[in-house]
Amino acid sequence: TDNGVTWQVADGTVNWTYAWAPTADGVYQLRSRVVTLDGQLEVASAGNAVTIDSSLPTTSGVLTGDETWSNTVQITGDITVPVGTTLTVEPGTTIQFQALSDDQGGGSESSRPELIVEGDLVALGTQAAPIVLTSNAASPAAGDWGGIHQNGGDVSLAYTTVQYSTVGLEYSAEGGVITSVS
Repeated sequence: TDNGVTWQVADGTVNWTYAWAPTADGVYQLRSRVVTLDGQLEVASAGNAVTIDSSLPTTSGVLTGDETWSNTVQITGDITVPVGTTLTVEPGTTIQFQALSDDQGGGSESSRPELIVEGDLVALGTQAAPIVLTSNAASPAAGDWGGIHQNGGDVSLAYTTVQYSTVGLEYSAEGGVITSVS
């Protein structure tokens, strides 16, 4: 991660993994090389540039803090809004869920991305600028993505359309409040 000054050991024999946590936003050049058991050293690769930008929306996985989404957001897998976290969706935003493909492989539908709300979801569109949660398919169909699953947090919706999902909004009786403003 520092252009070949220091090297870290990865885990594996055929496929390798290394857990890396960047210290700040920026562009990092990640390089790799192989050292055989008998000490032969491979010439390091040129590497791959990786850009870390924490201002971008989470497109798959668990939100690590409050986020505000606007414009068009492309979702590739399950999104979980954990307890104590708020996802705010600005008026006029379109959230497109990848059709029939979930890179997380979890949730209640392992082959469809879902929005799982354990914290709070605030999606308050307006008549002039509604919010749309939809499929990214060229020819969208019902069941392309999993829908919104409220599991204890609060959900506030106004002028928000949920389309082409398996369920629109699934409410858990475990707690939380659903507020429909319009």
